[in-house]
Amino acid sequence: MFDYPDRSEGIARRPFLADLHDDEVATIVSYAQHRRYAGGEAAVRAGEREPAMFIIVSGVFEVHARGRRQAVLQAGDIFGELSYLDRAPRSGDVVAAGVAEALMVTPATFDRLRLNEPRLAVLFLTDLGRVLAGRLRDEIRRSDRGEADRT
Repeated sequence: MFDYPDRSEGIARRPFLADLHDDEVATIVSYAQHRRYAGGEAAVRAGEREPAMFIIVSGVFEVHARGRRQAVLQAGDIFGELSYLDRAPRSGDVVAAGVAEALMVTPATFDRLRLNEPRLAVLFLTDLGRVLAGRLRDEIRRSDRGEADRT
């Protein structure tokens, strides 16, 4: 188990895990694997099959797919969650825009959390579902306004 309590501060200010208490976030963080990235370094690449998701601790990451930048992510944002959930190949590249840090959650990480902290595991999944539902609703709104192809 990893212990990075100082890295939970940036996470708690963003949408993912925002409803959890600081000590709950710190506990979840302690199960994750810490990763550091240099500017331009890819955290994930399109086509990879690694079932891991990432929670950004610091810095900025850019998501690139279909030949263009799709999103800019910062502390507390997540990426890789679709491949984590469905084990399908990744749909895009996620690259650090500068020095950045992220916490990696693998199925084994989550299993340890589930066995040792079942209540927090449920809250983790519930919050992940909430974030994904919010993204889907945003995409539907953009599509309804005819903006889906212009972003």
